[in-house]
Amino acid sequence: NDGTNHAHEEPLDKTKVNHALMANTQVYVAADYYQIPGLMHLAVNKFQKASMEFSQPGFADVVDFVFQSTTNQAQELRSILCSTFLKNAASLVSDKTFMDAGTGLSRLLKQTLPKVVANYEDKLKKKKTRIRNLRQQNTSLTAEIERSKAKTAEVEATLGAEIERSKAKTAGVEATLGAETERSRAKIAEVEAKLRASKAEAEEVRQKVWNHIGRLP
Repeated sequence: NDGTNHAHEEPLDKTKVNHALMANTQVYVAADYYQIPGLMHLAVNKFQKASMEFSQPGFADVVDFVFQSTTNQAQELRSILCSTFLKNAASLVSDKTFMDAGTGLSRLLKQTLPKVVANYEDKLKKKKTRIRNLRQQNTSLTAEIERSKAKTAEVEATLGAEIERSKAKTAGVEATLGAETERSRAKIAEVEAKLRASKAEAEEVRQKVWNHIGRLP
């Protein structure tokens, strides 16, 4: 039985995860020693499944056991542990118990360090790109704001000049109308004076006529 055709299994209890990892490591080491490929494959599959139910307490012991029990040529279990470490690196590197572990941890870190550095460099590169894009957007927005301010100032200046021209024109019209009004008033006064003079002259003539008539026999 190579483990490729078995009944559905429930996920492991997290308290049993590291025990399962240890047990399957022992099976793998024995199968490797006795050259039983099918059993090695089964152990790798079960190890892979157990590693998916990651449990941090005791993980350092698993790392130490795997790296000291397996050979450099048998990389399957080590590769799975490296992947598990990379997925949970943030919490593991801040765990003093884990970081104080033995030789296995040193070998795991040596194997995963390039990937860890590459991951962080990739994240840093993306952040720098994001920052650069934001700065470019900010520069574009600032330039747009400055153009808007300049356009607003130009419109205000144009409107201001137009308003001043309108005021000057209105003042000119008012002055012209005022002068015309004064001339009209003077003309009216002149006509009224002539009218009064004409009335006085007519009255004088009428009086003379009546006087003359009164002296007739």
